[in-house]
Amino acid sequence: MSHESQQSSLESNSVSSNDPILRRSIACSRCRYNLEGLRANGRCPECGASILETLASSIDLATDRLAPLENGSRFGGMLLLAAICTLAAASATVGPVAYFVAELMTTISPTGSSSALSASLSLISTALLTVGRMGACLGVLVTGPWLWQSTSFDRMRFRKPSRSDLLMSGGFLLWLLALSPSVAQLSLPLATYGAIPAIMVLVGLRPLVAQAGARSKVYRASVARQPVQLLVLACAFAGGASLTKLFLQVGFPETEEWQHLLGIVALASFALLEIGLLYLVLNCWWIWRALASPPPQLDSLLGTPRE
Repeated sequence: MSHESQQSSLESNSVSSNDPILRRSIACSRCRYNLEGLRANGRCPECGASILETLASSIDLATDRLAPLENGSRFGGMLLLAAICTLAAASATVGPVAYFVAELMTTISPTGSSSALSASLSLISTALLTVGRMGACLGVLVTGPWLWQSTSFDRMRFRKPSRSDLLMSGGFLLWLLALSPSVAQLSLPLATYGAIPAIMVLVGLRPLVAQAGARSKVYRASVARQPVQLLVLACAFAGGASLTKLFLQVGFPETEEWQHLLGIVALASFALLEIGLLYLVLNCWWIWRALASPPPQLDSLLGTPRE
């Protein structure tokens, strides 16, 4: 930093006036220098960055219009856990469906490499089923209405939270049935049964993510924000493709090529669902951080030298 720039910054911050000053500790967005006590329309004495730019990046005017939550950290944490449980439970379906596709490849082209791939996917499917069952069990506990109601935040600030509780907890319970050993060993029925609880959980999550996301500046501005309705559409494609495949297998066994194609569509849909759920977990992480450490309000940051 040049001597002239530093002198100009010091002069702009030392002039006595009634301009508002920062009365709370806040770090410069560029060099992390503590700007407390400096004028809001001045510059950082360390790097010369505009203090107004730091204020713009530190506060969130959109959340100033929203009523504060009494325990946003807990609500955001439970929302993040619900998204992680959804990701884990949905992953249980990808492995068996991939194993089904590998079996088709072995039938079409019985080579040693295909057999090795089928054996590897069988082990992966078993591991993913275990992860899915654990995720569904934890999801039942996390999304149970009794836990959400025990939080101290004002539930009236969210629309229809009880319906979301019911859909999510019911969806995870149904997921446990879909992941039972009698169903899990059948790849395509698992894809069909797994799509229904996935849709229930995502429909329950959607209003909570949208309303809580309004309190996160990063979530609102990010291009990586995941629309939950697209995840619901991926579930519908996966379940519909696998259900149609089962219908053709029973009623029209000669349509093997269509059956193979539908199996691949189901696998691709669930793979896209997993990618989308990863982004949803990231979105819920942003929301949790915003609820756990809400940005300061502008009125609490600014004051006059006489205060």
